[in-house]
Order: sequence, then structure tokens, then C-alpha cells
Amino acid sequence: MTQPEIACALEHLGYDPRDLRITDIYCGSANRAVRLLVAGDDVVLRLAGSGTTDLVDRSRECDHMKWASSLGVAPQVLSADPGRGLILYRFADGQTLDTMERPFATPVLQRLGQAFQKLRQATGFAGVMDPWEKLETYLDEAGCTSPEAPDAFGAGWAAVDAMRHVCHPGDAAPVASHVDPVPQNIIDDGKRITFLDWEYAALCHPLWDPAYFASEADLTEDERRTLLAATGMRGEAKALANWIRVALAVSLAWCLVRRQRARDGTPWYREIAWRRQRLAAS
Repeated sequence: MTQPEIACALEHLGYDPRDLRITDIYCGSANRAVRLLVAGDDVVLRLAGSGTTDLVDRSRECDHMKWASSLGVAPQVLSADPGRGLILYRFADGQTLDTMERPFATPVLQRLGQAFQKLRQATGFAGVMDPWEKLETYLDEAGCTSPEAPDAFGAGWAAVDAMRHVCHPGDAAPVASHVDPVPQNIIDDGKRITFLDWEYAALCHPLWDPAYFASEADLTEDERRTLLAATGMRGEAKALANWIRVALAVSLAWCLVRRQRARDGTPWYREIAWRRQRLAAS
């Protein structure tokens, strides 16, 4: 990400690029972002990452982020151009959950569960994310015709396939969901939770967000119980464990896509191996 690229994006969004100061740069797996001071305002400019054009509906992403912001679980959107993958939003202070000590402190998980519960009340969300359809789409994108192959799911595929008869998206009315609540996308300021990166947000099964977070954060059983209680789904421990397997499968398939598209697939081999091992052990 170069200074001219940042200046061009800011100017396109209606801001004077001469009055800016870069304070931090973030490079995720699907997005690029830079923290700026623009006319004294602390903001983040998000630019779409390479290789995500056909994976993300940027217009829907922007709409969902605005709806979530109105509920206090997303940063305030200041300006956006979905066609160019640009979003400018107010900086959210706090600590990302991936930098916290483990196990997570109970108040952190309680705030997270309450944020999931609050998000479920959102209206205006469009599109339904069916994890099984998403899994098949990612496998096709990755050119994976044999998911049980050693360089794909390996022995873990059997555990995934068994969940098709257990985890049905239609078992509950779909609710507004972040869909990609990995620890890196979640900020805690000690009072509330803020979710970042809304590109995959949609309507989904109520257990999807807690399950996806639990899978990516590798929560202990005690942590899972605390999170579930805060979401208002205390009695769903068994169902959560099943949905965690599905979440791991979708995440692994997404990593297979990213490995295929990356110039250097080395980081994705590590991500794939970690998920594959956990599925095989589940």
C-alpha cells in the first residue's frame, strides 16, 4: 500500500489527501487497511485485498456495516465506494481478541456473547449464508474434486461429512450475523465489543457466529459455556460443538482457495494443517 494509492482513495471519497498522517498499517488475509489522521479525525481507510473480487459483495458489506454500526457493534462508516472496495470508518479503540491472554477473561466473553445477541436483532441484512453451499463453492474455487485427499481435508473429511445430517441451516430462522468473527476482527475496549471486516456478513443460523469464533479461537469447553450463556443459548453446548466442526470445514475450504490464489502459498499451508488436524481429532 503506497502513499499515492492512499491519497488517491481519500480524494475519491471526498477528503483532502494533503491533510493526512499515517499512524498504522494493517494487512489482513482479505483486506488492507491504514489508520490515518485526516483533518484531526482518527479514521481507518479499508481497501479490498487482491483476489477477493468474486468472493465478496462490497455493496452488501457496506450496508451491513452501517446497520451494525447503528446497533453499536461496528465502527461508524464515514464514506464508502463499494465499487472500488473502499470504506472509510472511524477508528475503534481497544484490543483485538487475538492479542489477549488465554483463557479469555469471563467479562470479555460475556461482552462478546452480548454483542452476538445484539447483532441478531439487526434488520436490513440481506442474503442467507448456507455453510454447506459455501463449503461446496470454496471447494470448487479451490479446484478440489477429492476433499478427502491428504493435501485437502484428509482424514478430517469424514467428520465433516457426518455433520450434513446433524447441522441443518433451516433448523432455525436465520439471523443477522457477522459470519467471519475471527479474533483479529473483534475489538474489546473494556466496555463493549466492536466487529471489523463485514465483507461476509449475512443472515445465518443463530449458532454460526459463536461457533465460528469458537473454532478460530480454539475455545476450551469452559470458555464455550461462558460465551453461550451470554448469547442467551445456554442449553446449546452439544449443537455448538457440531457447528464448530462445520465452521472449521468452511474455514479450511476458504484457506484452500486462498492457497491456490496466492503467489506464495506457504502461510496457507500452515493454516490448512492446523484446521485439518483439529477436524481429524474431533
